[in-house]
Amino acid sequence: QDFRLDDYFEMQAERFAPSEAHECMPALDQMLEKVSEQRETLRAFFNGLDEPTFLDNPTLQDLYGLFRLVDPDPALSFRPPPLVFLEHSPLCGRRPPFRPFASGEDDGAADEGEL
Repeated sequence: QDFRLDDYFEMQAERFAPSEAHECMPALDQMLEKVSEQRETLRAFFNGLDEPTFLDNPTLQDLYGLFRLVDPDPALSFRPPPLVFLEHSPLCGRRPPFRPFASGEDDGAADEGEL
């Protein structure tokens, strides 16, 4: 089959055309906002959580993953196995990108290096 340049440009235009966000994105945004608002409560909860309970509960593992998306510091009192949770930086680096959601306004704390 012949490949023409105009076909290539048409394909690239379709590929890079703006697309609608997936229907799950508003729910994910709301969940990340809630996790951000409850960061300190979640940190205390995970700090007091024992390893067998954490390893036996996929829901807690998922919640910890969401928590670590908005908070750069580990909160567990133990190191989970890499197959359960792999250490990573939060979204957009060490600064939690969802902190402004917790207060509803940007207080400048992230700019000053405070978390």
